[in-house]
Amino acid sequence: MPPELQAGARIADITAVISTKDRWQTVADTLSRMAPLPVPIVIIDDGSATGCPFDAHALHPRLQLERRETSAGIVERRNELARLCDTTWLLSLDDDSYVVSGDLAAALDYAASVPDLLALSFPVFNPRLDRFQSLPLGDGPGRVRSFIGCAHLMHRERFLAIGGYEPEIVHQGEEEEVAARALGAGLVIHQFPDLLVHHTETLEYRNWDRMDYFGGRNTLLWADWYVPSRWQVVRHVRRCAATLVHALRTRRLGQIRGHYAALRDTRRLRFKRRRFSPEQYALWRSLPHC
Repeated sequence: MPPELQAGARIADITAVISTKDRWQTVADTLSRMAPLPVPIVIIDDGSATGCPFDAHALHPRLQLERRETSAGIVERRNELARLCDTTWLLSLDDDSYVVSGDLAAALDYAASVPDLLALSFPVFNPRLDRFQSLPLGDGPGRVRSFIGCAHLMHRERFLAIGGYEPEIVHQGEEEEVAARALGAGLVIHQFPDLLVHHTETLEYRNWDRMDYFGGRNTLLWADWYVPSRWQVVRHVRRCAATLVHALRTRRLGQIRGHYAALRDTRRLRFKRRRFSPEQYALWRSLPHC
């Protein structure tokens, strides 16, 4: 049964937002699957080589398609989407993810009931790989450490109030960085397990070198910005070891280059440090990671 917003739901409180680039067939497939959801959708075309080749409004009548001539990347575009919209909540999706079951109205009601909620995470299943990317945790909603970028409900004003996604992150790990900043600001993230999202990404077109590079760089930057000073050396040694093991196992050097780039950038970006207190760090480590 397709997901629906039941009678009485605050339809005016939510906008679905997507950033895409050069993936028009994927966008068409996603829009056709989202047709049962009567919510507005805002899509930013992040500098695609060609404009949209089909009538997008025919696939979803409440679509706003924003064309950008140059590419700024998904972090910048998600920040821009938050500024473009004026609803309380953003249903943030990748261009290849969509809700397949559950009650979005119930998710909205739950989100509104949690004081200081930044984001609501959902279970994410990849039907092409036949596995969960984000497992449902527990028998009901509860607090988690972070969220998965391809499918979550974000409180727009709170997101903007803490600065949105960090532009220095660029790619890989932007969700965990903003989640750490949220924890320091007294905001929380929960998972709502009763709404399922499918994410149909494949591994075929992934740029592994780029992912390795930014994964290695951003993990080290995150540690420098948030891990308490007394654990900095231990965390750094463990990260070095993990980077070397990854390089030996995959025979790829991207993480090593990213690790070096982070060491070069830590001094330049030291003003970004918002290191947790020992109590905050213990809480962070105790939260489930969905």
